[in-house]
Amino acid sequence: MKHPSRSQFSVESADLPSNISIDEAYKLLGLKKGCSKAEVLTAAKRLQQKIHPDKNTEIRTEELSKLVNQAVDKIDQQLESLIKVG
Repeated sequence: MKHPSRSQFSVESADLPSNISIDEAYKLLGLKKGCSKAEVLTAAKRLQQKIHPDKNTEIRTEELSKLVNQAVDKIDQQLESLIKVG
């Protein structure tokens, strides 16, 4: 299954993927590979605040929140594996 391109990762997107790749996780959070775990958590927190249902009632906040959490998990797994190998 082909995942949406970066241009399709807007908070208004109707075509949210159920599973994202590691590259898409970085793009969603607006990060570059090689970032620290603290940067990942900060970016996720900012995005979660932006899509919070109290602040934005016109988007699919629950699905977007799950997608952000999935992105954080993917990047965290990658960072952990790099630490174990390194």
